[in-house]
Amino acid sequence: MKEYLKIIKEHQLRNTSQRQNIYDHLKKSKIPQSAFDIHQKLKNIDLATIHRTLKTFEKIELIELNNFIGDVKKYSIKTKTHFHTIKCKNCSRTILIDFCLIEKFEKFIYKKYGFKILEHQLQFFGLCSNCQKSL
Repeated sequence: MKEYLKIIKEHQLRNTSQRQNIYDHLKKSKIPQSAFDIHQKLKNIDLATIHRTLKTFEKIELIELNNFIGDVKKYSIKTKTHFHTIKCKNCSRTILIDFCLIEKFEKFIYKKYGFKILEHQLQFFGLCSNCQKSL
């Protein structure tokens, strides 16, 4: 919460109740959320306001866009930790994996080729245990 208020103040933005509610929702969420996902939970905030707020938050680096393959734009609170996802192709259940083994590979690429990786995205697709049972 302190980080949120600090960043809002640094960018000379007002801390409106709508911004606060959107931020709080993203902070509590265990998986990235689309504007529509947020609107489903915060029905008192219109969708256009949610889109504008997400753009503002992304611009000031409070949140980050998680561009998942074949999915709508989803956002999460920007943290120092990095994650990947597993998504069930049948029921769309999504699980976050909060560690990354690819960082060692990035170091190898830099060492061998001199190419500094700025970012990467990795998403796994499969069938969750519940969907496997129903096959």
